[in-house]
Amino acid sequence: MPILPTLVSLLTFLSKPQRTFLHRLVKTLCLNTGRATHLQLARQDGPSPRALARWAHASFSFPRIFLTFLQQEGILDHPLALVMDASFLPKSGKKTWGKGRFWNGCANRVAAGREISIVGLLDLQEQTAWPLDIRQTPASLPEEDSRLAFYLKQLQQIQHVVPKSIQTLVVDAGYTRRVFVAGVRALGWNVVGKLRKDANLMYLYEGPPEKRRGPPRKWDGKVAVKTLDRFEEVSPLSSGEEIRTKVVYHNGLGCKVRVVGVRTDAGAYALFYSTNLEHSAEEILSLYRLRFQIEFVFRDAKQHTGLGEDQVRSEKGQALHHGASFLATLVARLSERNAQKEVLSLGTLKRRLQNEAIILRVFAAQGLDPTHAAQRRVLECVQRFGCMAA
Repeated sequence: MPILPTLVSLLTFLSKPQRTFLHRLVKTLCLNTGRATHLQLARQDGPSPRALARWAHASFSFPRIFLTFLQQEGILDHPLALVMDASFLPKSGKKTWGKGRFWNGCANRVAAGREISIVGLLDLQEQTAWPLDIRQTPASLPEEDSRLAFYLKQLQQIQHVVPKSIQTLVVDAGYTRRVFVAGVRALGWNVVGKLRKDANLMYLYEGPPEKRRGPPRKWDGKVAVKTLDRFEEVSPLSSGEEIRTKVVYHNGLGCKVRVVGVRTDAGAYALFYSTNLEHSAEEILSLYRLRFQIEFVFRDAKQHTGLGEDQVRSEKGQALHHGASFLATLVARLSERNAQKEVLSLGTLKRRLQNEAIILRVFAAQGLDPTHAAQRRVLECVQRFGCMAA
């Protein structure tokens, strides 16, 4: 993977031993085809289990590393938005830090395991997502805190590294709570998300002042979320969609929001919102639908770079593994992007890297120079073995 040494050399804020360790670990995660346990990584010419345990106590600022790589590739110059989501990781054992009961979306129920919270960047130009910060959700929190407060604290702690051009955070319906939305707005970002189908919305009074005692009239009735009869119709973005939008007051959030209702049949409207009242219906729907790109980052990390496969119990050891897994995913996706692949296939990339590692080991055992023309042709031929045509 030619891009990796170049990117690692940019991490001048890390010591040389740290850069060497990170390069070796990320490369091994990218080519490893088994479970990403410490012993398996050592078998693939990665760091030894003792080295991994020792380096787990070192400080790696993964958000800064991610941003350095993305800046080098010019991605931070694109129009961007923030995205936040959480993912469930299964885990057995009784002494693992952070193991508790979390929502498992795949099983559609609460299950025993771990949860990681990720803040990512949505690239509005290339229509994709990139990881930025990964935290493991504690199994238990102080009584005065909640998991939403933990997610908000994560945003507060990385605010100083987030590009100043970003103005919007995109989240799913689980984050639509007053404490979270108000906290994000206090950080200077707007929120785009999804509402419940029975959201408590009020029309704003837009008529002339009434000649009566008391404060001015604020509300003009409750929104009938099943019909949205007083909402403005918008030209459909695709065939068969009915789209309506209006600025209303959300009682639960305690603020004005622009709501967009989308219906494809005679059923209920799906309701989306933005705290930026200047957003159009098209912008809100485009941002929320792009949110799903972060799920592909989770998928690639779980399927190809060993996320959730570690056999580590300590908090710092798990943090190192999670950060390295997403860093390997980022490097692999950037490598495929630079190769101008129409379809990003991390499985094919892993196959090429493993084939390359095997043939280079054969060359070394035979005393052959891999840069020689004959050996280079053999290397290129072997690299393609077992790879998909796409």
